[in-house]
Amino acid sequence: YGFLLELSVSAKKSTSSSPIIENALVQRILIYLEENYASDFSLTALSDYTNRSKEYLCSIFKKEMKQTIMKYLLTIRIGHARIFLLLYPEKKCFEIAKMCGFESSNYFIRVFKSVLGCTPEQYRLSDTSGSKSASTR
Repeated sequence: YGFLLELSVSAKKSTSSSPIIENALVQRILIYLEENYASDFSLTALSDYTNRSKEYLCSIFKKEMKQTIMKYLLTIRIGHARIFLLLYPEKKCFEIAKMCGFESSNYFIRVFKSVLGCTPEQYRLSDTSGSKSASTR
């Protein structure tokens, strides 16, 4: 329960400091990514969803968000992985990886470590031991 309260506070802080996206197309992309992060993602599917070319989507997203669509998708997936690692301590890393849209658990572990500086298991253990709080990461 304490974790969920802390997560709620962190989410409010991150949304209040996030820039307001006024571009309706970019908003649609963000919603699509959040709703479909666990699926096998393709720019073609996103293109079909928005009725815009892949090239245009990538260009407008990069201009507005200052990062690629794929980089943003990885951020969403890692964010959900952090939550799932703590909510489901009985699940293995490969299961968490699948839940977050990663086909390869090795790739998941590599990306997780590059973003957070520790493996998913180290993250899970450090948080459950109380040595770090979710808001400090």
